[in-house]
Amino acid sequence: MKKILVGFLALSLVAVTSCKKNEAMDDTQIPEPIKTYVRTNFNGNEITECKVEKEGFSRFYDVQLTSNSVSLRFTETPEIQEIHSSTELPETVIDPAIDKYVDNNYAPSVITDWILDTKKKMQTVRLNNGKRLEFNSSGDFQREL
Repeated sequence: MKKILVGFLALSLVAVTSCKKNEAMDDTQIPEPIKTYVRTNFNGNEITECKVEKEGFSRFYDVQLTSNSVSLRFTETPEIQEIHSSTELPETVIDPAIDKYVDNNYAPSVITDWILDTKKKMQTVRLNNGKRLEFNSSGDFQREL
């Protein structure tokens, strides 16, 4: 039993250390849903870099676009999880209820960052004035952070 446990631990260590943390991808390796998301929501931008980042047993796609200092993070499936920009995010990437709430309560501030926390079922946005707001998965305001 002890030999089996030692063998399993050694194999696990080899598997973990052999995985690269950030693997750059060329255009042919980028999943089509990521390319479609960028074409649909960030018209005129191209993917300049896409890396696969491994965190434990999870894998993410980190994507950089050509303009506005836009970075995106997709889950392994790939579903959008984070969007960061130095300028206003397109309305097409924000839940309409969140966009309306920000327009009604924080104008003229705009949303520059969006994060989806699937475990907590919450969405967080950052405004260009530095404020962070939290919304539930339906887009209902919860609190200012």
